[in-house]
Amino acid sequence: GKDRLRDNRGGNTQAPSSISDGRRHRCSASKAAVLQKRKVGLSYDLEKTYLRLTTEPNWAKVRPRAVLKMALKHVVDKYRGMLESPQGRESRRAYAYVNDQLKAIRQDLRVQQIFNDALAVNVYEMHGRLAVRHGDLSEFNSCQMQLQQIYESVSSSLPLGSDGGNEEGEEQEEEG
Repeated sequence: GKDRLRDNRGGNTQAPSSISDGRRHRCSASKAAVLQKRKVGLSYDLEKTYLRLTTEPNWAKVRPRAVLKMALKHVVDKYRGMLESPQGRESRRAYAYVNDQLKAIRQDLRVQQIFNDALAVNVYEMHGRLAVRHGDLSEFNSCQMQLQQIYESVSSSLPLGSDGGNEEGEEQEEEG
């Protein structure tokens, strides 16, 4: 069966009290309008089979950001466990599993418009690394293209003259 979040007593599936949609944003009016239109998933499944969307997503089957963060850890841990098991020599089976799960996580991020976010970067970087390890050039290219867009978006939002690093208090090399 599918892995789901459970309460501490192992009872029925329910949202942990730490998961909420209490986002706090300071942003422009246009950005606020986009955020108000953004829909948030309602599913607490840690595993989900990837299916290409041909219609509007069923929000009851889309996982919110907090669940996706846990799902990423769960999926990668399970993949590593599959590789370490006696049958782990079957890396094709392990990659088929993790590839399917990571594509589903990416899709849930995309339909909720979660792009320029550390979680999105982690998902695409992890998927890209695993794709390279397993010789899946097509999936690697897909991840790399999305990462390039994320990196360009982040760097274009930095103030002129900033490289995004060297925070206050860090020593700078002096030119002599």
